[in-house]
Amino acid sequence: MTSPKLRKGRGRASLHDFLEEEVPKAEVQSATSTDDNSVRSHKKHDSAFKIRFETLPLRDVRLNYKNKRLITQMVRFIPDEIIEAYEESSGLTIEEFIKSKVKDIPINKIIHQHHVASGKIKGSTRGGKQAIDSDISNYPCHDDLYDLEDEGIFIGKGICFSNIKSSNDEVNNLIETFVEKVRLTGESLSITQELTEIPAVFKTGAMHTLAYGHQRYCYLVYSLGLNEPYYFILKTNNEHQDRTIYLENNTKTTEGGYEQLLSFYFAAKDTNGSSDEIMKTLSIKRSYFFKIKPFIDDFRLINVVKQYGIHESLHHITEQYRVVKQALTALETSPSKDKILEAFENKMRFESSANSIDISEETNSSEHNEDTKQSKKASKPKVKSYLPIKIPKEEDKIQKLFFQDVREWSELDIDNFDLKTDKGLKKYLAALVDELSE
Repeated sequence: MTSPKLRKGRGRASLHDFLEEEVPKAEVQSATSTDDNSVRSHKKHDSAFKIRFETLPLRDVRLNYKNKRLITQMVRFIPDEIIEAYEESSGLTIEEFIKSKVKDIPINKIIHQHHVASGKIKGSTRGGKQAIDSDISNYPCHDDLYDLEDEGIFIGKGICFSNIKSSNDEVNNLIETFVEKVRLTGESLSITQELTEIPAVFKTGAMHTLAYGHQRYCYLVYSLGLNEPYYFILKTNNEHQDRTIYLENNTKTTEGGYEQLLSFYFAAKDTNGSSDEIMKTLSIKRSYFFKIKPFIDDFRLINVVKQYGIHESLHHITEQYRVVKQALTALETSPSKDKILEAFENKMRFESSANSIDISEETNSSEHNEDTKQSKKASKPKVKSYLPIKIPKEEDKIQKLFFQDVREWSELDIDNFDLKTDKGLKKYLAALVDELSE
């Protein structure tokens, strides 16, 4: 379906006219008392379907807490009034001006809902007390990723920037990519006035919540501002939201491993069927499904990833689980979920700690001159290239390798290994195994 033009002010064509142009022979029926909200129906394979639209100010549409992307809980929308108050004669750039008004910009709406549900703050809207979904507490709140009061990814009419200061390069890259995409697409919308796909909403009390199209909504806010109206697809029910959002985001490549695990978990629960039904509904290959099935069966594993590997790739996460499960299975045929959880947590914690040490040492080394770094590099002993990993069968060695802090017994210098890459980690693990065999 061709998307409607961005319509602003009195010159905006009615949706009735748009639908007449889109499908000339379609029957258009009134969905509400206004002319701009209509229903389109036509026959396809002898079965009729209807698409409802509703015109809504962007400020009356809120993000859906069931969207699993970390970015969704970092976004803060700038009221039009703040942007309109900016004067170039103030001597400040627009970003500096927005930062000076940060206390007047609402915190992220999803985090706000979480805090209302948990009793941290009192929630209210123009329509009175805000209705909070009862199951929001079942979904993760990422309020620990940045300073909620002073930081965020700020989006408003003609502006998008972030002042989140993360020590994790992956977080910074994620934010930078998103900000650049909002700017480019938002500017493009201002010129072409076309959105590839229309976002969908469903009614929740006095507000409307996005069913899908969160990133497109951000483009609209950048292009139009919060006070402008836009035509949204109006879904008649809000069933299977997790499944809908998963299928909508599954075609994208911007989700990290933790985000993908969340999507898999909640979409599978939403499907509420057998493994075969889940694979069919979510279009997942069997081999891929059984790599992620342990995380679907035990959400505690996902919580471990959140704590120690929130920005790791899905392949890396599932590989660490496989190694741990293989090691435990060598000791007993069917290790319990609790034992697997403990071993997986220990391994992820160790990796996180090793990466922190590696990052810290890189930071310190950057303070030295180039000659010092070259000298240090030259003095490092050559490391044997370890690639095959053979897990030892002896119980005492397995206990040492997976259930004991290796720093207590290993004499290996972690400076000799690149612990940021899968290959480097495999080399380190192989070296540990080799050290145990000596």
